[in-house]
Amino acid sequence: MTTTIGTEQVSLEDLTPFPGNARRGNVEKILDSLRANGQYKPLTVRRQGEETLTILAGNHTYLALLRHEESGRDACHDWELANDRPCQLCINVDADDPTALAHLIECDDDTAKRINLVDNKAADDGTYDDEALAAIIGSLENGVVGTAFTDDEADSLLARFEEEEVVEYTAPAVAEYNDSPEERQARIESHGGQDSRTYESRGVRDIFLAMPNAEADELGRCIMALREHFGAMSQSEIVLRAARVAVAVMDGADSGLTLAECLSRGEEIYAPEETEDAA
Repeated sequence: MTTTIGTEQVSLEDLTPFPGNARRGNVEKILDSLRANGQYKPLTVRRQGEETLTILAGNHTYLALLRHEESGRDACHDWELANDRPCQLCINVDADDPTALAHLIECDDDTAKRINLVDNKAADDGTYDDEALAAIIGSLENGVVGTAFTDDEADSLLARFEEEEVVEYTAPAVAEYNDSPEERQARIESHGGQDSRTYESRGVRDIFLAMPNAEADELGRCIMALREHFGAMSQSEIVLRAARVAVAVMDGADSGLTLAECLSRGEEIYAPEETEDAA
């Protein structure tokens, strides 16, 4: 059974940490919060008789308050400069008789242990609604000082819920690949008319690569760059040789060949065999 006595300021020197407390908290983060926000939550303290005051919940808040006083408050000057705000403990806690706000209760030993355990375990078992958390952090005016979150943690969380920038849709350029009948007839006439000798009759076949202007320009630049390595060749010869090398590289990678070996064997492997007509 637990009996509430009241909430009051208690001198730090009169308080005793819970014996054998299993929790290991981050005292420095708690001190950072106390400096930024003050002590907003009382310690839960068990009173036994007139003199014994044992902390059941808030042991690390007590340790942070002690650290603040043991430092002689000198460390607060640098903290205030770094965070551009005054230390709330320096303002509100008497340096000559530092106290902590404490909620005093009376209970038996078993209840005291249960209160100490549940105060720590319940926090461990909690989870966050990350989107709601991001909304709160994003609404803070002066950063995350005093929240126990680091700047990197806050930035990472906020990045997950940033609204994507809406970009006005622009339809892609579409190339018109097919000639009209008029354009086809004009091309025939420009190459000698209907009686002109066809490519096929000369042992030549025309492969037409239709592509948008930008891609055609890029292909032209690639052919010029390859000519620097392949030497003086026609465009068709360069494209064929590049295709042979590409296939050799892909097959060679599967066969364990080095890139240099693939490149050197590109034409050797994939060059067509000479026919009697070609000979």
